[in-house]
Amino acid sequence: MRLYKFKGVADALYALDIAIHERLYCAKYADLNDPFEGQFRTIVKPRGGDFSLQFGANFGPPARIVYTDADLAQLTGGKKVCSLTTAWDDVRMWAQYGDSFRGLAFEFEVDPEHPQLRQVSYVDELPKIATGLLSTSTAEDVLSHKTHHWSFEAEWRFISDQDYVHLGGCLRRILLGNRVPTAVREAILKIAPRETTVHPVGLDPEGIRMAIRPALERP
Repeated sequence: MRLYKFKGVADALYALDIAIHERLYCAKYADLNDPFEGQFRTIVKPRGGDFSLQFGANFGPPARIVYTDADLAQLTGGKKVCSLTTAWDDVRMWAQYGDSFRGLAFEFEVDPEHPQLRQVSYVDELPKIATGLLSTSTAEDVLSHKTHHWSFEAEWRFISDQDYVHLGGCLRRILLGNRVPTAVREAILKIAPRETTVHPVGLDPEGIRMAIRPALERP
């Protein structure tokens, strides 16, 4: 499947790193842009005496639910996130993540069964996450849910304990926003892998979306 990583001009060094090394940087969850990222409803079981402790949480007083991110560090276990999308042609993606059309989008061919790859689920309310010794919740459970406000992003995520996900040989195309600075365009044309094509994108007024133009000549 084809997934896209947006980078703005302010992230030019990261963009060049992607083009040269064909790798993607994974950020800590605290650096993600959704203010509700990591917020979830924790199912809290009160202590129900020895009987409850011996025979599980189904016995004793009922659970209560609190809204928190207090247990996220424990649940994530140091996992990091790299966000990608299938919505390369959405003008909102270029406006927000493509630095108002001055940035780039890197197109990678990715195995949908990659063990670190998860599709984000968009929900109407914060997910319920059980915590404690008997919890089956995982970092992937916590980090693969967002509220429906972000559904236009059509997001997929690499969830990893490493700083980078390496995708050597998988960079198919680099898409240049229609306002990309000349210096950035020229640098990408020089350093991108030879088998990777570089394309400008432009507005498609009829579809109200972005459209890929023919590949640029390489120096």
